[in-house]
Amino acid sequence: MSPQDRASAAMPAGGPRPAGRGPSNGQSSGPCDGPCDAAPLVRLVGIDKRFDRGGTQALRGLDLSIGAGEFVSLLGPSGCGKSTALRLLAGLERPTAGEVRWADAAARPASAAPDEPFEDDLAFVFQEPTLMPWASVADNVSLPLRIRHLPRAAIRLRVEEALATVGLSGFASALPRELSGGMRMRVSIARAMVTRPRLLLMDEPFAALDEITRLKLNDDLLALWRRRRFTVVFVTHSVYESVYLSQRIVTMAARPGRIVAEQRIDGPSVRDEAWRTSEAYGEACRQASAGLHAAMAAGGAHVG
Repeated sequence: MSPQDRASAAMPAGGPRPAGRGPSNGQSSGPCDGPCDAAPLVRLVGIDKRFDRGGTQALRGLDLSIGAGEFVSLLGPSGCGKSTALRLLAGLERPTAGEVRWADAAARPASAAPDEPFEDDLAFVFQEPTLMPWASVADNVSLPLRIRHLPRAAIRLRVEEALATVGLSGFASALPRELSGGMRMRVSIARAMVTRPRLLLMDEPFAALDEITRLKLNDDLLALWRRRRFTVVFVTHSVYESVYLSQRIVTMAARPGRIVAEQRIDGPSVRDEAWRTSEAYGEACRQASAGLHAAMAAGGAHVG
């Protein structure tokens, strides 16, 4: 089974904040009942990543802390190491230097490496749904549980729950080819959520979808996050999507990949069309766009 199959089964109002500095205050930023500066769930500490083939320096000196229950977006141009950072969090890549530190590493079994998550700690949603075309929706969603050899009754209940969560209760027996692109991505999200992860890693999951479907899935993802209170690290190229979804935006530059700024999004607890059309949202998008252009210039990318 491929690594993908296994993984599947804050800028203040005045402008950018340099990387490595904390938020300016402890205010709620997005759907958060209290201060969002939660204790770290996982940290990337002094991470360098160089790929042997071609010698590409994907990341250098990356320090990133992800709080429990936080929604963080990684924003930046192509080649800045956003997806590599996700794969390091997932244990699909090993750092060349530095450490991936999990908050509960001391409680892990002796057989578990300290930089690897427990199998139920996280789930990964890739850019493509990566569904098995010959299998039903229910069989696709149940795959991570069957790999773990859970009892059939427990699998059935958790698959039903996951499909209901993403609005696909009536499609358990459907094949992927019978679904729209948005529905196939919902199946992928259900497969990720069926394990009830603490950390959900999402690598541009909505990039290939039409705008209407993308906006709807943004709303559905936020609703699911508010109910379940898991942690999300979300990779995107979209300024507008990152501002709409996130409590914090981490902006990265390329060559080599590193963090150049952070932006805290102090949005309402429930984000909807009113937030998307508000002056505060527009201003946050302008700041994020300015940060992205600065990152592109720092990495030598074309910004004209």
